[in-house]
Amino acid sequence: MSKEEAEHLRLLVDQSGILRSQELQSLSSEGADMLTYEIKVEIDNTLYNFIFDRNNLPAQFIPLLKYLHDRAKIVPP
Repeated sequence: MSKEEAEHLRLLVDQSGILRSQELQSLSSEGADMLTYEIKVEIDNTLYNFIFDRNNLPAQFIPLLKYLHDRAKIVPP
């Protein structure tokens, strides 16, 4: 990741407020086929873990999620 990309990602993390929120791990009970998202952020050896689906996605997380989604790559197991 380039320095510019890293700075942009850090800005999106800061703007989302994800690190100031409690770790989110609640999922909706609707639909077995619902797409879920997991975001892990590690800063200074502290790991923050967030798991959510489209029904409980905080609006302020959307720009961060879109950025990550657009750059995601499939990694075989």
